[in-house]
Amino acid sequence: DITSATFYKELPRYWSWDAGNRFQGAGWERRGKGADFSQISKSYIHIIDAKSEDRDDVVVAEVDNLARQKNSARGAFSSEMLRLEFPELYPVLNKKVRKYLEDVKFVGSLGMSDGAKYLDLALRLRLSLAQNPKHLAMSIAELDGVIWLAYDG
Repeated sequence: DITSATFYKELPRYWSWDAGNRFQGAGWERRGKGADFSQISKSYIHIIDAKSEDRDDVVVAEVDNLARQKNSARGAFSSEMLRLEFPELYPVLNKKVRKYLEDVKFVGSLGMSDGAKYLDLALRLRLSLAQNPKHLAMSIAELDGVIWLAYDG
């Protein structure tokens, strides 16, 4: 077993700007430092191991589970891991994406769980891309990049 503190310390060797695979800027490190990475890892494995037809339901369940546990890395960090693995399916949740959602007045339905809101967002983005095949962004990952550029500053 590896402790969350050790995981956090070693993580930049595998996921960082220097490693060339990090999408978002600084920020999660402060809140994420105290996260339980064992919980995040277990949730991530459940999602990875899910059958493709069940994956959205598993994502909802795992996001809700991490929210119930108040895991501080459940938003930006865990959503970026999903975006890395499934760039066509899931967006990253960070400050810029939240600002974009606020500007387009997307709040999801009242009473939705965190997981349901995240899936609702992913489904809307998938539909938007499908309805706009000539858009420069061809995946949710690319759409995240467009949002990042538009909200830089």
